[in-house]
Amino acid sequence: MRALFFLLVLTLAACGGKSPTYMAPPEDTDSDTGADSDSDTDTDSDTDTDADTDTDTDTDTDTDTDTDTDTDSDTDTDTDTDTDTDSDGDTDTNTPSEGTWTLIFYFDGDNSLDDVIATDVSTLEDVVLPPWLSIVLLWDRSGSGNTRLYHVTGSGSKTRLADPTYLGLSDTGSDELNMGDPASLEGLIDFSQASYPADNYGLFLSDHGDGWSKKSLDGGRSGATKALCSDDSSGGDSLSVQTEVRDVIAGKGLEVIGFDACLMAMIETVWVLKDDASYFMGSQATEPGEGWDYFNWLTDWIEAGTDGGHGLAIDEVITYGEYYADYGDWSLVTQSAIDMSMLPALGEAIDAFMAADNPSGHLGDDIQPGYGYYDIWEMANDAGDTALRTAVENAVIQNWHTGSGTAPAGISIYYANSFPGEYTSIQFCVDTDWC
Repeated sequence: MRALFFLLVLTLAACGGKSPTYMAPPEDTDSDTGADSDSDTDTDSDTDTDADTDTDTDTDTDTDTDTDTDTDSDTDTDTDTDTDTDSDGDTDTNTPSEGTWTLIFYFDGDNSLDDVIATDVSTLEDVVLPPWLSIVLLWDRSGSGNTRLYHVTGSGSKTRLADPTYLGLSDTGSDELNMGDPASLEGLIDFSQASYPADNYGLFLSDHGDGWSKKSLDGGRSGATKALCSDDSSGGDSLSVQTEVRDVIAGKGLEVIGFDACLMAMIETVWVLKDDASYFMGSQATEPGEGWDYFNWLTDWIEAGTDGGHGLAIDEVITYGEYYADYGDWSLVTQSAIDMSMLPALGEAIDAFMAADNPSGHLGDDIQPGYGYYDIWEMANDAGDTALRTAVENAVIQNWHTGSGTAPAGISIYYANSFPGEYTSIQFCVDTDWC
């Protein structure tokens, strides 16, 4: 997610992530005895304006001379999925055709992003939620004893939860989890699926990000492929997408996975996750501190109702672009949604390109100077490789970036004159001829 405080994009050294903005954190209206007072008066009273009183002025007098069996009789078997297609044909709420959803948010603010992630939590809980959608949030703030588990009930409120089984968290104490430990991520997913079972699941991680690996202090690529969610209270521990996140989400049945973090929309990242999620969202470049526009993203998706995971991914990119359309403080802002089922064909196109050409003469601009991250579409276009260019276009279902032109077109790739051994061992290099 975002770059460190007071650093500009071009001077990022240790970790590309959301760059913190100077906004005060929202007042935590929860009244918990811990650091963020969590009483959460849960205003979600579920008044469900549908109400199904069905005043139905029809009173069924129906002087119709045909027996008018009129089975309407106002039984109205509304099971409160709120499709409620009444005889007048109107639908009260857009219920997704594929069923219920649980969205799982893993927010690591135990670092320089504490304040901006607190703002994201505030906008997330402002979303008005329909009965078919549950939101679970694990949020770690800066300092010790500040990890909280919530059920986000929407309309400005959330309820703090206890989970002694998967995460070992109370609903009142000053608990602390290491967000760089894959056990914390797995515990959240397992708790969410056990407590809020649904037909579809989405997982979204928010914090600093680095792409396929962490950049070393001397400016080179380090061997540590731990590129996401650094936890200052745990010695800066972070998650490896290549091994830890991959292993955690395996077999969890995710429909969508997204990273509100810097530099994560890379072929190396999506490739290792492609078998365990249908859609991906992330940024090729570094992200501004505000990160995703959670309120408008989820509100638009909920109102559409039938878009499923495809729409969930696309709507995030669209609202992100609208939010940053006039953003003048950042040289390059990007966001893309990727259809994971299209990645094998993209891998084959990369193999064909490597058999016929050398990428070194077609790389274009480094997405993040000094990182060696290049846009695949731009490389293919410069080389005149129509098949590779088309494969990128088929995989990227929505793309937005500041500036003009097609590139960056949605997926980056790492290139070096000599690849480090840690890179050649990642799954993308094992499966393709790129390395």
